Amino acid sequence: MNKKSKNVLLLVVLIAIIGIAVGYAALSQNLVLNGTATVKGASDWNVHFAEGTVVNADAQGVTDPTISLATDKLSGTFAATLEPGASVSYRVTVVNDGSIGAQFNECTVTPAVENGYVTCEVTPGDVDSVLVNGEEVHEFTVTLTCKDMENLPADSVTEEFTVNFEYVQEA
Repeated sequence: MNKKSKNVLLLVVLIAIIGIAVGYAALSQNLVLNGTATVKGASDWNVHFAEGTVVNADAQGVTDPTISLATDKLSGTFAATLEPGASVSYRVTVVNDGSIGAQFNECTVTPAVENGYVTCEVTPGDVDSVLVNGEEVHEFTVTLTCKDMENLPADSVTEEFTVNFEYVQEA
């Protein structure tokens, strides 16, 4: 083999090695895909409060118990005037009128820190199941309780809490 063909062969081998190295480096990189998803159509995702009622409106020491659902029906405001030791309960029903299955994730209460006189407790019913359109409902009980304290600033305390229930698409 002459010197010129050896140089050409050496150049081809060198280019092949560089190509393999670049190819390996390109294929060994992590591929990261970012994006967003949008649910289209009003009927696809439609989880909301169906109704809210006061369970024990005539309980002793309870005045003006009210429930007001937000216009988007994703949260509700619960209010009452309570005497020491009194409590009032509300029942709320969540339904799925959409075509995507929904799983209960969490609920948040605002204000998160209570004033020390009235507490807000949310008790979920059977929320382990997935809400599917028209098949079942999730019921929650929201209870406002005034502590039986001697140092209340008045004979009764008026308090208002907003409860937001968060649902996510079923896994």
